[in-house]
Amino acid sequence: MAESIFDETTLRLYKSEMRLRDVHENFYDSELGESPTLTLVECQEFVDKILGTGKNKVWVRDGRGHDWARVSRDSKGRPVIELPKWARNEYVILHECSHWLSIRQTGVWGDHGQLFASYLLLLVRYVLGREDYDCLLAEYQRHGVLYYDLTRPRRKPGVAKASSKATPHLKK
Repeated sequence: MAESIFDETTLRLYKSEMRLRDVHENFYDSELGESPTLTLVECQEFVDKILGTGKNKVWVRDGRGHDWARVSRDSKGRPVIELPKWARNEYVILHECSHWLSIRQTGVWGDHGQLFASYLLLLVRYVLGREDYDCLLAEYQRHGVLYYDLTRPRRKPGVAKASSKATPHLKK
């Protein structure tokens, strides 16, 4: 049996994402040779709507030559999302934006852990909608993906108790 290059946490997350593959065209379908859903300009506009512009802008670059979409830094140290043609759709962009949000908070690159899963679920909920959120949430629970429920309202500062911090969710 071939050994996977991914850790168990990443495998669980990737398995959870595959359910949305049927819903979003070109999601990890590089072998089909289909044209991208979005142009690079449209991808940049989509990222700007999600992550904002200005000092902390995340740039979108052509990722042809890479097997995977990825977040990196360019030669000037600016954050960049590199998108091969197959990855130019809203879902893959949300996946990469979730990486950037997680990196900004933890400083860890390439992680598919609990915080990443939480940001992805949150972005899917508010960008793609409730149906995709419910689908991804059900798949997280089915595959045992840990996440924080970031959709719950937070208490006002000074009122919160130690137990009010986001708690991991894992339902089997």
